[in-house]
Amino acid sequence: MLDTQFGEILKHNLMFLRDNAAGPLSITTTLTAGYGRNQLAVKPAKLIKLQILKSIAHGANGINIWHWATLDGRHYQAIADATLLIAKFEKFFTAGKSDDGSVVLSGVDSISHAAWVKNDVRVIFVFNHDPDNLKTVTLKLAASQVNKDDVAIWDYTNKRFIDIDRSVISVPALDIAVLLVGPGKKISNMK
Repeated sequence: MLDTQFGEILKHNLMFLRDNAAGPLSITTTLTAGYGRNQLAVKPAKLIKLQILKSIAHGANGINIWHWATLDGRHYQAIADATLLIAKFEKFFTAGKSDDGSVVLSGVDSISHAAWVKNDVRVIFVFNHDPDNLKTVTLKLAASQVNKDDVAIWDYTNKRFIDIDRSVISVPALDIAVLLVGPGKKISNMK
């Protein structure tokens, strides 16, 4: 699915399965690049990357890629790019806590997000579902999550600090922006 429902439905289903499981449960999502070689049936490589990242960011333990002879170099590169980003923030997914409610986005047409917190640092993934247009959004943290004396926002995607009071970010078409929020010293050590 190209729209924001992919993440919301996935997250709801993952929570339902975990809440109703008799014991520990490992969940993976299955993705495919498509079912044929024509452009209408083959998903854009950027969409595969976005869906992999959304699956992990919304709580899946892993990804299965169903190879249907449609993967090409673009798709393999997208899988590698997603894997690299997941590895960078793996500790948030494995030892952190989901924290979507601490983040409010405005300008959210075709945008969704996921947030994780570990040791006073948040990683926020902002997903742009629009296949054609760059989106600009404003990020705000819940007031209880902000200590203005020692909080910094590191825009991991563009390698720059941004002002917590004016945290406006741009997310390329069918792509992701990643932000780190927390004490400046901890964030400087992560980048």
